[in-house]
This record gives sequence, structure tokens and C-alpha cells, in this order.
Amino acid sequence: MESRDVLPVEGITCTNCAAKIEKSVSEQTGVASCQIDFATSRMIIEWIDPAERETGLRSIEETMGRIEPGAHFVKTDQIEQAPNHLLWRFGIALSLLVLALLTESLPLYVVAYAVAGYDVVYAAARNVWHREWFDEKFLMTIATIGAFAIREYP
Repeated sequence: MESRDVLPVEGITCTNCAAKIEKSVSEQTGVASCQIDFATSRMIIEWIDPAERETGLRSIEETMGRIEPGAHFVKTDQIEQAPNHLLWRFGIALSLLVLALLTESLPLYVVAYAVAGYDVVYAAARNVWHREWFDEKFLMTIATIGAFAIREYP
């Protein structure tokens, strides 16, 4: 049995979170090392004992989801037929933003931001709850609140 896996991952949105996942996974029993190739969305896992692979992968996926909500391994059948919900979401947000720009409507700006950025705000709130301050999600949320406070909606 091979002692190395190269697995596609999805939902890891920042290099800081990738580093946290790498560190946490590398410390798990049965894992010799873990490396996340952020550019290609792949996780490379070196196993100490490949017999523990299935149990280890479930544990690793739980760890990924705890550190970065929504992060998971991509099944090979999902790679080819997965619809791109993120593209649709940003298309809707862009449409709402254009409409807000034309009408100068504060509620439309808020709804456009909520559609496009709710996952960033959610992750920032979750990280603050876990006492992990000052990551890029927290800073982006503060910047957005500041922009709304000084009425720079676009």
C-alpha cells in the first residue's frame, strides 16, 4: 500500500488557514507530514502507517472543517460534475451591486454585500469566538464596516 496521498481539496480560502491545517494534520497520529499546495488546491499527506488511512482521512476532513468551515476533500466524481455555486453567487451579487449603483439604494448595497461576503463575515465572527484575532477575514470585515460607516457603499 502506498504511503503518500495527493488529494484535491476545496474550500481553503487563505494561506494562513492552509498553514493551520497543515500544522494540525501533521500532528495527528499516523501522519508523517502534510503539505497543502494552495495554488492547485491539493493536499499531500505522507502516512506513517497506510493501514490507518481511512480513519485518518475522516479525522483530517473534520480538522479541515473545524479550522476552515466548508473545507473538504473533493471526491473524484464531484470534480467533473460539480456546479459552480460560487460563480452564480457572485453573479447575483454583481447584478445587485449594479442595481444599487444605479439607484443609490443602501438596502441593495447591504444585500449585495451579504450575498458576496457572508462567508467572510461568518468566518471572521467564528474566529473571534475562538479567540483567533486579526486574520484577513476579520480585517476585511472591519474594513467593510468602516466603509459603510463613512458612506462609501460601492
